[in-house]
Amino acid sequence: MLLALTILLSLLNCVSLVSAENANQGNNSNLSEMQYSQAKDYYYLLLRDNKVQSDRRNWLKGISEFRRMYHGDPQGEFAASCLFMMAKMYYRMYMRFYQEKDLDESIANYSDVYTLFPDNTLADDALFWAAEIYLKDKKNPRQAAKLYAKQITLYPLGDKYGQAASRLQELKGKYNFELPEKYSVSRDTKTLMQVPCPILVF
Repeated sequence: MLLALTILLSLLNCVSLVSAENANQGNNSNLSEMQYSQAKDYYYLLLRDNKVQSDRRNWLKGISEFRRMYHGDPQGEFAASCLFMMAKMYYRMYMRFYQEKDLDESIANYSDVYTLFPDNTLADDALFWAAEIYLKDKKNPRQAAKLYAKQITLYPLGDKYGQAASRLQELKGKYNFELPEKYSVSRDTKTLMQVPCPILVF
């Protein structure tokens, strides 16, 4: 009888520990979501408020919040999104302050998205915007073409496929670049779209 009671108490203790752990995980997930939402709200404040966005330190402050979240949970639910947001913010900084190092940081963070999180829904977007930076800002069409080609090869169903395919066609015509072997001509003719090359805004 004593043995059975001991076993029962042990099982109940295990259940309590598992329930507490699941509760903590749920709380951590909610906390991460709240922190990410607050960091994005600050980003939108930067976009709206001319006075706030005029100070470079405010942009760095916003980036530091996403970086802190990423390093706090580099494999977490919001890890890829934090890297993507840092890339966006560095590019916005470049457009405002024209410091070349911001372009490099933007590319590096986009690269981390598609390298570390190739199955994330942001991976193809990161490839596309990194390619756009190489084409528009770095004036490096060859590197841009490599990234566009990688994008359409790895993500044929991605939402940026048509735009990347159009860019490749433009670059092929202008620089005689070779298109990748897996380039689907049949799909390209259906989804190609003309993509002008204005100032990038994303």
